[in-house]
Amino acid sequence: MIHLQQWCRRNDVPLIVDVVDWYNGSYVRGGYFGPLHVSMKLALHYYYPRCDGIVAISSYLESHYRRTGKPVLRVPPTLDVKNLTVQARHRTGDSSGLTLAYAGNPHGNKKDLLATVIEAVRRVEDEGASIELRIYGPTVDEVRHLLGRRALPKGVRCLGRLPQPEVADALQEADFTVLVRRSERATEAGFSTKFCESLASGTPVIANLTSDLGKYLHHNLEGLVCRDHTLAEVTEVFRAAVRLSTAQRSLMRQAARSRALESFDYRAYAEPLGAFLRQWD
Repeated sequence: MIHLQQWCRRNDVPLIVDVVDWYNGSYVRGGYFGPLHVSMKLALHYYYPRCDGIVAISSYLESHYRRTGKPVLRVPPTLDVKNLTVQARHRTGDSSGLTLAYAGNPHGNKKDLLATVIEAVRRVEDEGASIELRIYGPTVDEVRHLLGRRALPKGVRCLGRLPQPEVADALQEADFTVLVRRSERATEAGFSTKFCESLASGTPVIANLTSDLGKYLHHNLEGLVCRDHTLAEVTEVFRAAVRLSTAQRSLMRQAARSRALESFDYRAYAEPLGAFLRQWD
């Protein structure tokens, strides 16, 4: 940002910054007092407010930077949703058992509460329900470390990393993806790209509401909403998901896909972004 701002001033070029996160020091290399986190904080507090305009990924960041008096536009994560093929065989669902998917990096259970999700699967499984959780990203050892080295429930499968082109197909094979996070500044300021990818794939989401998820996820429409991130609440929502019929799951898939087309396809933001940038013509 130092070099960009200096170059833009010398050449009379407007500088618009895209702010997508409010970094938590525990998530980055070196911790709170490491050079990476210090650099991020300088950018967030000093350099970004001195840019000509700001594109913010969330309402939290939009509100924060509007106080600087600079022009701000909120744009959530965007995808080419229209051209993402949803396979016909994944559209109807199957009520014979519940298949969940998690893809990503839980950052040692600090960001995504994967351990809570796994323990909720264990409880529902112990009650006799047919439930499977497919985990893409962390290894078996990494997942077991989150559980204090406890054995994984029978229905939990760790499938490793996937090439990006295969992620959509993997998500479409699940009845729901799962996203459980604590409500803190980092999760309120950011916006989960995996949430958008799931809806774009026609796969409903089970999540508690952080950031702007409440604008796009409504209970029994685009997925199921957990009232909070506790084990008891996540377990109860999993029980409700198991009881859903094939028709109910199919309607949620349709609603998830429709929401993604309306809210996360990049074409929906071409005109507002163009109008925003024309301020500096």
